[in-house]
Amino acid sequence: MLTKLATVAYLATVAITCVKTDYFEEPDNRAWVAAPVTLLGLLLLVFDRNRPSDSRTVYGLGLITCGIADYVINHGHFITGAALFGVGHIFYIVSIIDQVKKWWSGLVLGSYAFAVVIDIICFHDKIVDQPIEISVLVTYSFILITVFIMAGSIWYHQDAKDLQSPSKIRFIGFALFILSDSVIILHRVSVTIPYALQIIFATYYAAQLFIFLGNYHSDLHTSAKKTL
Repeated sequence: MLTKLATVAYLATVAITCVKTDYFEEPDNRAWVAAPVTLLGLLLLVFDRNRPSDSRTVYGLGLITCGIADYVINHGHFITGAALFGVGHIFYIVSIIDQVKKWWSGLVLGSYAFAVVIDIICFHDKIVDQPIEISVLVTYSFILITVFIMAGSIWYHQDAKDLQSPSKIRFIGFALFILSDSVIILHRVSVTIPYALQIIFATYYAAQLFIFLGNYHSDLHTSAKKTL
């Protein structure tokens, strides 16, 4: 029931945010960008009573932290927002780390190589003049890549068939998150990407919903098995 309520409320809020902000471009309504993800976090913390309380709390705090980061970034504080997103993803890591039984080695190597290449392309000429800012962005990129690898490893090595679908949905969510952030960074360093803001908007909010649904159903199945 919660997932249906949360999904409808979230998509409705995303639609309003799209209209109000014109894909992040309308400065007078920037506060709306924080609404969808913050709403997910609040719904999870207030109404979810089917999952372990510690998992619910940690993931809910991660969502709310990301909502705050949305607000901060869209008010011109990009580095502070990136740092907050890093904190949000650390909450995400804590919420799923006990599900990682074995690492997907190919994904580990490929993902970290991708992160290094993107960081070099985007930041190689800025590290001397902006060492603190670039250090924050690079650290955040590796935190995001790490939680993506964890989600992928959980799915790839998942033996329980009833958990494969939630794990895959969550993995897709983190993949969309990486796509969204990659477009943001390339767009900020003046790489021309057609419809960049529309891509960022769609992939980011889709990512958060997929991660939410994957986490919720994965924890629900795990919790049900523990009670048997």
